[in-house]
Amino acid sequence: MRIGVLHFSHETVTFLKNDTTLEDFIYPGSPAKGEALLKFDPKSYMGGFVKMAREFDGVELIGIESPLWPKTSIGSGWVTRDAYETFVAYSSPRPSISTAMRTTRFSPTPTWRLP
Repeated sequence: MRIGVLHFSHETVTFLKNDTTLEDFIYPGSPAKGEALLKFDPKSYMGGFVKMAREFDGVELIGIESPLWPKTSIGSGWVTRDAYETFVAYSSPRPSISTAMRTTRFSPTPTWRLP
């Protein structure tokens, strides 16, 4: 069984004025694919998945070209539509993403409010 693995993580800090652009995800080593992607951050959720999946016979993991953390660090401003759509296009020619998630600045209704 072949399983495609890709990575797209970002912690949006909503009060930052700078957006996180496509260029912020592109630097030496990012995007990564193949074994370079599968070996990236072995203590993360993806690293745990890779480790466990490799314990099963007949499982082949395919590292699909994906961005690593943006060079602005883990937390940065909103991801631009261009950056988001560029990397979503890597995963599927017709991504099944809700319309709300396709907006540039999607934020679910919070369950709490600041005073």
